Amino acid sequence: MLRPIPSIERGGPMRILSSRVAASVGAVACALSLATPAAAQTGSGRLSGLVEDATGALVPGASVVAVHEPTGVRHDTVTTASGQFVFPSLPVGPYTVSGTLSGFKTRTVTGNQLTVGADLSIILVLEPGNVQETVTVAAEAPLVQTTESSVSTLVSEKAIVTLPLNGRNPLHLIGLVPGVAGHSSEATSSSGTATHYVNGDRGRGITTTQDGIDISDPVIPRGELTNAPVNPEALQEFRVITSNAKAEYGRSAGGQVELVTKSGTNEVRGTIYEFLRNTAFDSNSYFNELQGIPKEVLRRNQFGLSLGGPIRRDKAFFFVNYEGQRRTQETSNVVIVPTDALRRGQFRFVTAPCSGQTAAQNRPGCVDAQGNPLVPVSSYDLAANDPRGIGLDRVIQNETLKFLPLPNDFSVGTASTPRAIAGTRPPTRPWTR
Repeated sequence: MLRPIPSIERGGPMRILSSRVAASVGAVACALSLATPAAAQTGSGRLSGLVEDATGALVPGASVVAVHEPTGVRHDTVTTASGQFVFPSLPVGPYTVSGTLSGFKTRTVTGNQLTVGADLSIILVLEPGNVQETVTVAAEAPLVQTTESSVSTLVSEKAIVTLPLNGRNPLHLIGLVPGVAGHSSEATSSSGTATHYVNGDRGRGITTTQDGIDISDPVIPRGELTNAPVNPEALQEFRVITSNAKAEYGRSAGGQVELVTKSGTNEVRGTIYEFLRNTAFDSNSYFNELQGIPKEVLRRNQFGLSLGGPIRRDKAFFFVNYEGQRRTQETSNVVIVPTDALRRGQFRFVTAPCSGQTAAQNRPGCVDAQGNPLVPVSSYDLAANDPRGIGLDRVIQNETLKFLPLPNDFSVGTASTPRAIAGTRPPTRPWTR
């Protein structure tokens, strides 16, 4: 809706802008005047309802005020000729809604909990009396959503804070929503990733927005994988729409995830936290024990703080959050490495079938646990038979192969290049969000 901009008169000299600057200012002003709020794009909710008298008749022209209880920010509107009022885009949180009209008592309903992406509808009943008299009642949460047909689930701040999160990614909680199936084994793996399937989609059809901004991964929008890290300490709540999404949503055929971040309030609140994982608290895995490999080194510290409060009470607020991560991790990898003979340029191959075979083929069963051949073999010395007489590459021999361990498992691979199990340790990397 377009609204006229009131003129402002100020004393003092006036400066004339150049035509280029004036045109730029005019374009910006035009863009701002044409911008209208969209509830689905701002991480907000919609509050609407009716004002009636004691007989059930609709009351037009009544003043309706919605006050955000944590911040004291006030929003005003007037009922239409049919007694309706609407606040199309409000920040989430509890609201106190009041209705007043001359000749009626003021009706106040407290604790109206508005959540992200929700359409909260209330009815204010005005009783005859003095406008200075106030009737205050506590709101009751509706049991059934009657204003729209979409199917959704709200993940509250309490669930985000209290439920365990591997890697502290709150979007893993999408897997708890009815209609969503996910790989829980992936969510508990070392990578801490998961794929979610909403009502049978292929696992990459989820659109995720944060405060109305699309943060979905542009390649694989699978919900928990986003362009921007999502910090649970900075997240107030989020809603997962699994079916019958309204026309204002788009892009993906699967679910819609709406995140809303925290804001400062009239009270100063903050948290300081650290989450620790260390090798000293872990046991070795079954497969490492089977191969005689010690447990991998893992030292991970996730720490941070958040703080919010008022800049000017009931007017302006601040909220800041910092999270850092320090991690040193060692993982066991199965790789193919050359034997000592192969490093010297000696290729060997079987000349007779191995056990259970009808033809001579290099197979793990052709050698014993120490790599000794169980069938006749032949070899070829590459260095000795080099027609140019150059021999083996010295850089490869002296600089590259020294980083590869010798094989320690001959149960898989070939007779010339058996398998090795080696450990690698990436450098410690700081990570901040």
